[in-house]
Amino acid sequence: RCVDFDVNDPDVDRVYAGRLATLIRTSEHIDRAVVFAMDGVRDEKGALNYEKSHMYVPNDYLFEACRTHPEFLPGASVHPGRPDALDELERVSALGAVLIKWLPPLQLFDPSKPEYRKFYTKLAELKLPLLGHTGCEHTFPNMVQEYGHPERYVAALEEGVTVIFAHCGVACKIHQSHHKMLKVFEMLAQYPNLYADTSALCSFLKFYTLAQIPFDKFPGRFVHGSDYPIPPLAIPFVRKLGLAKAIKLSRDPNPLEVDWQVKTTVGVPKHVFEATEQVLLPRIEVWDTLRGDA
Repeated sequence: RCVDFDVNDPDVDRVYAGRLATLIRTSEHIDRAVVFAMDGVRDEKGALNYEKSHMYVPNDYLFEACRTHPEFLPGASVHPGRPDALDELERVSALGAVLIKWLPPLQLFDPSKPEYRKFYTKLAELKLPLLGHTGCEHTFPNMVQEYGHPERYVAALEEGVTVIFAHCGVACKIHQSHHKMLKVFEMLAQYPNLYADTSALCSFLKFYTLAQIPFDKFPGRFVHGSDYPIPPLAIPFVRKLGLAKAIKLSRDPNPLEVDWQVKTTVGVPKHVFEATEQVLLPRIEVWDTLRGDA
């Protein structure tokens, strides 16, 4: 229900964006959503490698979509190995990006490389949060899963960057060497500028971890994420939802609302949903001012 698009349709990108905007607009509990660009794989000289880039969403397209749909907030993406990385950070910051999105196992770079320290210094200077993938990525082929280990973001945290760990470092049971949830909790206690999000935790491979997260031990440090277009599942939570509600949610056509309903019903506290806006508010205000919504 989330990915029923004709990928050969030349208008598919516009249709996809319109569908997502409609889902947000018709959701009872979701007002706006951060949507992401995705920089591609870069070679040793920083040139874009289209062949290895399984997903590439340019920043310019991101901002065009966000200007078209008021429901969207721009999450730009800048590969730290590109030769103009610092200039591109300056540019997307000036355009109103609310964060920088990374998926290193897909983009094929190691966040811990010493030469990226200047990138982190610039992020901290611009006060741009960094949303970085952690845990195991199952959606694309040829992943380098080690690049999603949370320890590889230590330099960013030491430079004062606000870092958000996507997926709380969770991997499925068959990839236990990449299951870093406990390490994420350890780092939350160590770094006050670190947060973690709940995206993908209603998926078939990761649902079992949701009950293991100590939300109230770190109030304000967990933020809500949906992982759209990967659909959330209600049936794995049938014991807490009840059979009737699990079936009803499984038939609901709005996955953003389903994700919210499942998480709140199984006990994810209110402060998790409120923290997202609190963490991003300074950058949201910049975007709204630039867009003319302030």
